[in-house]
Amino acid sequence: MLLRQIPLIYRRRAGVAKPRKAPPAPPPVALTLVSAAYDQDAGTVTLAFDRAIDAAGFQGAQIALADGVFSGGTYEGAVGAPTIVNPTTISIALEEIGPAPLPSVTLSATALTGIVAVDDGGTWAGATNLVLPFP
Repeated sequence: MLLRQIPLIYRRRAGVAKPRKAPPAPPPVALTLVSAAYDQDAGTVTLAFDRAIDAAGFQGAQIALADGVFSGGTYEGAVGAPTIVNPTTISIALEEIGPAPLPSVTLSATALTGIVAVDDGGTWAGATNLVLPFP
């Protein structure tokens, strides 16, 4: 029986391991808003998410609340950090910026609120004319 010699280009050097690439990190999962409530007496809106959040980069101007029922005003999130109620919930102080256009209480927020998930950095996509209280 004749043994064939393996061509040189296919031989591995003894003791030299080929570097392995780390597996890619999974993409972040978007945050999901599970409840939102407006407290017209305190002038706050409370947002609860499906997992722990980090609001260190919070941008209050990205949140708007139209109160056409109680005060007739439109509000935006106040400058500064929101109040942390628990790891998944924040309370945002509101500042009046004008009259409310609709006879309802609605929340709108852009994806630039700065609210992110602690576990993977997933962001909240925001909301458009979400009727409060939610759900």
